[in-house]
Amino acid sequence: MKRDFSNKFSEPLQKVWDSKDGISSLSSSEIPPVIEAIDSFLKQQKCEIETKLKLLVMRADGLARLGKYDEALLQYQHLRILAEQHKSNYYKIKAVNGIAVNYMVHGEFLRAIEVWETIISEIEEQRQKADVHNNLGIAYAMIDQCQKALENHYSSLKIDEELGLEQDVGINYTNLANTYWRLQQYDKCLELNLQVTAIFKKHHSDRYLASSYGNISGVYAEKGDYNKALEYASQSLILKEKYANVLETALTLTTLGSIYRHLHDHDRALEYYNKALATYIDFEDQYSTSNINLNIGWAYYEMGDIKNALKQVNSSLELALKINNPSVVMGNYKLLYSIHKHQKRYKSALDYHEKYHETYNKLFHENPKLMLAQSEADFYRKKTEQHAEN
Repeated sequence: MKRDFSNKFSEPLQKVWDSKDGISSLSSSEIPPVIEAIDSFLKQQKCEIETKLKLLVMRADGLARLGKYDEALLQYQHLRILAEQHKSNYYKIKAVNGIAVNYMVHGEFLRAIEVWETIISEIEEQRQKADVHNNLGIAYAMIDQCQKALENHYSSLKIDEELGLEQDVGINYTNLANTYWRLQQYDKCLELNLQVTAIFKKHHSDRYLASSYGNISGVYAEKGDYNKALEYASQSLILKEKYANVLETALTLTTLGSIYRHLHDHDRALEYYNKALATYIDFEDQYSTSNINLNIGWAYYEMGDIKNALKQVNSSLELALKINNPSVVMGNYKLLYSIHKHQKRYKSALDYHEKYHETYNKLFHENPKLMLAQSEADFYRKKTEQHAEN
């Protein structure tokens, strides 16, 4: 008979152990005491392997939430070895998923995809399967394979809908919205994100609500309503500074930089961009580094500082080509076209204009299955909405 060791937990650990949301429900300041409690308990107590594995998952997830990705990766690797030794497939999948998320955080999307595609057939627990489909969708979207992104998002949504997991359905809506963003379907993206905020407010999920506000801000910025964009980005930053790690907060700093750029306050835009850039470099986030270098390049171009604009765009393009991110590559070609046209180097400008359209066509017009995947995703979105209304 298995013994229950939870009565020996200290208060901060007990709170998380009993919560169905675990570490994800905590603010950043609440996580370190839980990690300390886990370390203290494991040092002082011998416990059943299932208890130990669950505690190690919580510890790894906590480190990841704090942005301590190298430490988290080591913890997930140790957890995987331990789970395999004790033939615990559930915790093995937890560990492998954590390892793949770590790759994605550092911009290694293809490596993360390879890991998830390898393990998904081994997953027995439906909620885990939905989680991996969700992560695969995000990773495919980041490399602009929108068909595969949508296929995985609606697979995850279908499972979460059948399990009745409203918050997870909200997360799926968020990621569907982000893929529609990449397809330049901004009205549908805004519609989904506004529905998501209602779900997260209902469940008091401030961590996810912070991301929703950031996403809504991005859509309003894309639609040219920068005052609305600034309003939502500011709300997002307040919540992220409490619930998110510095890398997640840097995403909102990037959004604020872009808003101020469009409001022609370039000095303030560069201030936010450079704060975010320092974080991306520190965490070796190659995707975000290449993207923000492009944004900084645009800011300098709009200020008339062509020398610094060229420096930033060349740095961004080199990195975007290295990590195979066509949307950022496309953005660099557009900026290079503008710079060379401004300098009256028309032949070079034309070359970059053609490269821009070649990349655009590859992304949006050379995928015959894309519309089918969109239709399937839209079907499950509407079905879930009808279920919620009933």
